[in-house]
Amino acid sequence: MKRKKSIAARLGVAAFALTLVTTCMTGGTLAKYASEVAGTGTTVAAKWVFKAGQTADSVSDSAYGTFTLAETKTTNVNVKDTVIAPGDSGTAKVFYDFTGTEVAATVTTYINITSAEKAKLPTNLEIKLDGTWTKVSAITVDTDIKVATKELSLSDMSDASKAKSSMDIEWRWNYDETSNTNKDTEDTANGKTPTTGTINVKVTAEQKAAAAS
Repeated sequence: MKRKKSIAARLGVAAFALTLVTTCMTGGTLAKYASEVAGTGTTVAAKWVFKAGQTADSVSDSAYGTFTLAETKTTNVNVKDTVIAPGDSGTAKVFYDFTGTEVAATVTTYINITSAEKAKLPTNLEIKLDGTWTKVSAITVDTDIKVATKELSLSDMSDASKAKSSMDIEWRWNYDETSNTNKDTEDTANGKTPTTGTINVKVTAEQKAAAAS
């Protein structure tokens, strides 16, 4: 009997010892290396600068204003400087300045003629709109009509000659060269009751959409 108890006791001790070893091994797997490195992300917005005006020295970020055709015409020694007549033509300059801008952009020039001003402009006066000569009489009033658009890349913004440049608003009042009696009548009527007509100009700039690298 004593021998049996001794064996049982030994088995019990062995089982207990095995339990301790197993417990220790299991407990050892709970330990691990753990590290953390923290940082801060900083956001810097790209710079946007845009100005426009009637002269290179008068660019503004608020308004372009209006212009009188006679002030922009090509010299015609046969017509008084302050007025226009059949045969006259000219170009109104729209100056813009993107100096300092850090994104590619599109700049667009528009004209807007009110119904009151349209009645004062010569019937056969034409303005080049998006590459096409269009009579003022056919232009929709009180509506922004596109004259021209220019694209500037990001590299253009670093080129002073491109970031600060100009666009043209071309106009003309052609002679009647086809014996068009009706045109002569309209032109003469404009000359008998001369009026001063003005044209509103708007210049917009917009960042170009993102492109794949």
